[in-house]
Amino acid sequence: MVFDKVRENTAGIGAGSKLTYSQAANLAVNQTLVRSINTSIIALLPVAGLLFIGVGLLGAGTLKDLALALFIGLATGAYSSIFVATPLLTEMKEREPAMIQLRKKVAVREAAEAKAAREGTTTALPITVETNDPDAAIPADDESGELSGTGAARATGGTRPPVRRKPASRPGTKRRR
Repeated sequence: MVFDKVRENTAGIGAGSKLTYSQAANLAVNQTLVRSINTSIIALLPVAGLLFIGVGLLGAGTLKDLALALFIGLATGAYSSIFVATPLLTEMKEREPAMIQLRKKVAVREAAEAKAAREGTTTALPITVETNDPDAAIPADDESGELSGTGAARATGGTRPPVRRKPASRPGTKRRR
């Protein structure tokens, strides 16, 4: 399960990616961790039942050896696929020249974003909201609830006349008409 998700998350990793290979693999492990643990526990329950109850009641030595080998194998396999195999894969992949270049590009991008955040500037474009619903909550420019020219133009893209918001009613009170 883990390697399928790692393969899925890292399939399109390239020059335009915002994540390094290690970050994408870590994300894959985080996305499948609970599912992997639950699957391992569900697989271990019948083997544990066979090991502890079956051997204790039946006293079969061959059954004990088989159940013990299965239990240890399932537990070791679950642990290694989550905590050993994925980190080992990322260590080997991060040594490839393409992944080294990607790591450098991501580091430069993260440094530029951190610098922009420190300076209080943003690299994102402003978002405009257009709606045809006259009852939509649009922020007013002053306390009267009326939208002035800038608020109406900003909220509607300058294509609709100003909209007056309805006063909010308090919970438990009736509205007078």
